[in-house]
Amino acid sequence: MNKYLIAFTAAVAATAPAAAQDNKVRVDVSGVLDRLELDLTAVGLTNNVVRLPPPAAASVCNMTTSQLAYQHQQVGNMSCKAGIVSKSLKKAAKEQAVAKTAAQ
Repeated sequence: MNKYLIAFTAAVAATAPAAAQDNKVRVDVSGVLDRLELDLTAVGLTNNVVRLPPPAAASVCNMTTSQLAYQHQQVGNMSCKAGIVSKSLKKAAKEQAVAKTAAQ
Protein backbone atom coordinates (compact mmCIF):
# COMPACT_ATOMS: atom_id res chain seq x y z
CA MET A 1 0.00 0.00 0.00
CA ASN A 2 2.88 2.41 0.75
CA LYS A 3 4.20 2.24 -2.80
CA TYR A 4 0.72 3.25 -4.05
CA LEU A 5 0.53 6.14 -1.61
CA ILE A 6 3.98 7.31 -2.72
CA ALA A 7 2.94 7.04 -6.36
CA PHE A 8 -0.27 8.92 -5.60
CA THR A 9 1.56 11.70 -3.76
CA ALA A 10 4.07 12.04 -6.59
CA ALA A 11 1.30 12.17 -9.20
CA VAL A 12 -0.61 14.85 -7.29
CA ALA A 13 2.52 16.91 -6.74
CA ALA A 14 3.42 16.71 -10.41
CA THR A 15 0.00 17.72 -11.72
CA ALA A 16 -1.30 20.46 -9.42
CA PRO A 17 0.12 23.73 -8.14
CA ALA A 18 1.12 23.52 -4.48
CA ALA A 19 -1.44 26.09 -3.31
CA ALA A 20 -4.31 24.32 -5.08
CA GLN A 21 -3.66 20.83 -3.75
CA ASP A 22 -6.04 19.50 -1.17
CA ASN A 23 -5.37 15.80 -1.79
CA LYS A 24 -8.97 14.80 -1.05
CA VAL A 25 -11.23 12.56 -3.08
CA ARG A 26 -14.84 13.55 -3.74
CA VAL A 27 -16.78 10.45 -2.72
CA ASP A 28 -20.38 10.20 -3.96
CA VAL A 29 -22.33 8.66 -1.06
CA SER A 30 -25.81 8.77 -2.61
CA GLY A 31 -25.96 4.96 -2.71
CA VAL A 32 -25.03 4.53 0.95
CA LEU A 33 -26.71 7.54 2.60
CA ASP A 34 -29.01 5.33 4.66
CA ARG A 35 -26.00 3.61 6.26
CA LEU A 36 -24.07 6.74 7.30
CA GLU A 37 -25.92 7.14 10.61
CA LEU A 38 -26.93 10.72 9.88
CA ASP A 39 -30.24 12.31 10.84
CA LEU A 40 -31.18 13.17 7.26
CA THR A 41 -34.22 15.12 8.44
CA ALA A 42 -31.91 17.62 10.16
CA VAL A 43 -28.68 17.54 8.15
CA GLY A 44 -27.51 16.90 4.63
CA LEU A 45 -24.36 16.61 2.57
CA THR A 46 -23.61 19.04 -0.23
CA ASN A 47 -24.35 17.14 -3.45
CA ASN A 48 -24.22 13.88 -1.42
CA VAL A 49 -20.43 14.15 -1.46
CA VAL A 50 -17.93 13.47 1.32
CA ARG A 51 -14.27 14.42 0.90
CA LEU A 52 -11.82 11.74 2.06
CA PRO A 53 -8.08 11.11 1.92
CA PRO A 54 -7.15 8.80 -0.98
CA PRO A 55 -6.53 5.59 1.04
CA ALA A 56 -9.92 5.88 2.79
CA ALA A 57 -11.70 6.75 -0.46
CA ALA A 58 -10.06 3.88 -2.32
CA SER A 59 -11.28 1.51 0.37
CA VAL A 60 -14.96 2.52 0.25
CA CYS A 61 -14.98 2.84 -3.56
CA ASN A 62 -13.30 -0.52 -4.26
CA MET A 63 -10.40 1.18 -6.04
CA THR A 64 -6.68 1.50 -5.49
CA THR A 65 -4.82 4.69 -4.68
CA SER A 66 -2.99 4.22 -8.00
CA GLN A 67 -6.29 4.37 -9.86
CA LEU A 68 -7.16 7.60 -8.05
CA ALA A 69 -3.72 9.03 -8.82
CA TYR A 70 -4.15 8.13 -12.49
CA GLN A 71 -7.57 9.80 -12.51
CA HIS A 72 -6.04 12.93 -10.98
CA GLN A 73 -3.28 12.91 -13.55
CA GLN A 74 -5.74 12.55 -16.44
CA VAL A 75 -8.57 14.88 -15.41
CA GLY A 76 -7.14 16.99 -12.60
CA ASN A 77 -9.44 15.78 -9.82
CA MET A 78 -10.37 12.61 -7.99
CA SER A 79 -13.84 11.23 -7.44
CA CYS A 80 -15.51 7.89 -6.91
CA LYS A 81 -18.79 6.33 -5.80
CA ALA A 82 -18.93 4.63 -2.41
CA GLY A 83 -20.07 1.03 -2.44
CA ILE A 84 -19.42 0.29 1.21
CA VAL A 85 -19.38 2.26 4.45
CA SER A 86 -16.40 2.48 6.79
CA LYS A 87 -15.79 4.17 10.13
CA SER A 88 -13.73 6.88 8.41
CA LEU A 89 -16.55 7.55 5.92
CA LYS A 90 -19.13 7.81 8.72
CA LYS A 91 -16.87 10.15 10.70
CA ALA A 92 -16.15 12.39 7.70
CA ALA A 93 -19.85 12.48 6.77
CA LYS A 94 -20.78 13.63 10.28
CA GLU A 95 -18.05 16.30 10.22
CA GLN A 96 -19.05 17.56 6.77
CA ALA A 97 -22.83 17.43 7.22
CA VAL A 98 -24.61 20.77 7.09
CA ALA A 99 -27.78 21.71 8.94
CA LYS A 100 -30.90 21.97 6.81
CA THR A 101 -32.79 25.23 6.84
CA ALA A 102 -36.57 25.55 6.98
CA ALA A 103 -36.62 26.22 3.21
CA GLN A 104 -35.01 22.86 2.45
